[in-house]
Amino acid sequence: MIASPERLRVSTIDSFCAALTRQMPMLSRLGAPPAVVEDAEVLYREAARELIARLESDEKVSPAIVRLLQHLDNDLPRSRG
Repeated sequence: MIASPERLRVSTIDSFCAALTRQMPMLSRLGAPPAVVEDAEVLYREAARELIARLESDEKVSPAIVRLLQHLDNDLPRSRG
């Protein structure tokens, strides 16, 4: 690589991950190629709503989610951002 720096591929983490998922569509289970968005706030809020819905069901939650809620004093609305 040092002898051929033009072969280096420099990219953001988003474009790197998108390239990986394009190379492995079946493994990533994403179907269509993912798109990178500039403002992901809407997506974050949707993810938070889905998390809260899962917490309100009887599904088992991961220790990381339990830790997050402990950090937020078990305040679910606050976890939405």
